[in-house]
Amino acid sequence: MPLLVIGLALGLLLAGHHATLADDAQSAPAEAAGDALSAAEALANQAAEDLKANRLMEASRRFAEAAALVPAGKMHLRALYLHLSGSSALRAGDPRRAATQMEASLAFYEELLGPEAEPVGEGLNDLAMVYVDLGRNDEAVSLMRRSLAIAEAHLARNHPLVGTRLNNLAGIEEEFGRYEEAEALYQRSLSIAEESFGPDHPDVGLRLNNLGHLYHVQGRLAEAEPLYRRALEIAEGSLGPDHPDVGVRLNNLAGIYKAQGRLEEAERFYLRDLEITRAALGEAHPSLAGRFHNLSVLYNEQGRINEAVDLANDALRITEVSLGKNHPAYSAHLHVLATLQRKLGDYAAAERSLLMSVQIALEVFGEDHPRVAAAENALAGVYRDVGRLDDAESLYARSLKTTIDSFGFEHADVGIRANNLAILYAMQGRDEEAKPLFLIAQRVLEEQLGEGHPYTVSVAEHLAALQAREQ
Repeated sequence: MPLLVIGLALGLLLAGHHATLADDAQSAPAEAAGDALSAAEALANQAAEDLKANRLMEASRRFAEAAALVPAGKMHLRALYLHLSGSSALRAGDPRRAATQMEASLAFYEELLGPEAEPVGEGLNDLAMVYVDLGRNDEAVSLMRRSLAIAEAHLARNHPLVGTRLNNLAGIEEEFGRYEEAEALYQRSLSIAEESFGPDHPDVGLRLNNLGHLYHVQGRLAEAEPLYRRALEIAEGSLGPDHPDVGVRLNNLAGIYKAQGRLEEAERFYLRDLEITRAALGEAHPSLAGRFHNLSVLYNEQGRINEAVDLANDALRITEVSLGKNHPAYSAHLHVLATLQRKLGDYAAAERSLLMSVQIALEVFGEDHPRVAAAENALAGVYRDVGRLDDAESLYARSLKTTIDSFGFEHADVGIRANNLAILYAMQGRDEEAKPLFLIAQRVLEEQLGEGHPYTVSVAEHLAALQAREQ
């Protein structure tokens, strides 16, 4: 997913509002209220220390406890602590808790400030990001559009904050496969950043990176690469060569090179990113696990399976310690490990890894979420390989339905899932059922990724083989 702006900005916004918020009527004795406020602030300070130490769920719980202690006359602080509790929970991989806390926070802000106040817009922005993680697509878009409208009403249409909201709305549209809408929003956001900050500002680099990411997922690699390169130049020039953001840009370029088959260049960029991330964040940071994950995928493509397995296990180890085994990142790393186990012919181990990956995704997101669909799609592949075709069919069909329900028909993942189910039918000689699915996959992937993308080419080859059998 592209880089979106979420988190503690609301607290900074509120700093200017503390003096103007109307306190509630003081019903409790002043001394008792003062004691409660002091206790709440002490808990909030402890939560801030938890955040610094990456103890994210502890931070979320302490911010919530602080919110509960805030006396009636300081409800703006209760709203802030609830928001911080939610953002901490989101970083810890618990979007359901994050949604509950942020919804409560937003309700307080709307009551205190009115539904059109800018801090409400910031709360809507962050809650929309949580809804994306939960697969609540329509609600996410609605909240983000409302957040954008509030910013445009309070500020000039070319204000940097408007640009940020445009960027975030574009990210949601991209996530749901609405690529034309996303491109227009990214371009407007980029234009605002360039006008506001000049061509070499980190915010311009962020927008270039996100537009490049959009082109990347569409298979428009020749257009994505120069945007990623420019984003890297800006990050190196404005932040220095060893900043973590430089590592992120290197990682993105490595992904382009991997997709183009330039695997040695990809490895060189991944390793430099890994070096930066390790030096900046340490050996136990979850971001390092993400770098091991990407390098594992690359080594798999290079046929360096043993090295890939070691890296996948390292990613799991770091994530278990830093975020816990119920975090979505742990599920994603299991998915990569299962791919390697499947390639090694250890189908029992691959099944175990994917069953755990599916279970984590179900617990975090619920059964109708795209991440559950992705894990079930991979598990179906294992069942297909071992001849459990009925189980494979059930999972492929459910994965396809969930993907369509989440994104609509015009999304690349729909084409990929339809192709997988069609291949299964073709293996069984069920060509009449396979053919319409191949045709759907071909149309969707040609529209979303282009005729030359490897996925589109693969579908065309399968369809041609089926048509040859018909003659």
